[in-house]
Amino acid sequence: MYKERFKKHFPDGCFFYRREISSTQKKITGFLKQKDKITLLIADQQTDGIGRYERKWFSPEGGLWFSIYFPFLLPENFPLLFARNLKQAFKKKFGITVQVKKPNDLVYRGRKLAGFLLTRNFSKSFDFSILGIGINVNNEVNFDGINAISIREILGKNLKLEDVFDEVLKTIIKTIK
Repeated sequence: MYKERFKKHFPDGCFFYRREISSTQKKITGFLKQKDKITLLIADQQTDGIGRYERKWFSPEGGLWFSIYFPFLLPENFPLLFARNLKQAFKKKFGITVQVKKPNDLVYRGRKLAGFLLTRNFSKSFDFSILGIGINVNNEVNFDGINAISIREILGKNLKLEDVFDEVLKTIIKTIK
């Protein structure tokens, strides 16, 4: 289901799915077949997901957990620009009013709904970026000490993960342009 949505937006891109992985952000470079291709790694759950400053990101089944490799540099403020655009997309598509929490989060009434992590690499041979995305969609968010919320909790119903995924991909493209 995800692969078809990804290929619709990035027809030349490389797609990888794992049921479970430690961290899409930490592992995506191991999946690169061609350094010049946009590559996506998505998992149903992460056992060692990370956020800014290597903080643990709880990533149980039911959420969207993925990283995208871009064979070019995204601007440093890309997570903030993306969060602003996704805020508008979520309002329009799902009727959810969220706030942007600088520099890289979406929150609903002070509770974390999503986070975005950008890694940029500069080298002599090539530059690249990796955008990590974590969104609480239909997953449980009752974690000790974590003030989080899911879209399911906000709307009172489950959403199709592939519909949220598609909206996120459209927003990435919009933000890049």
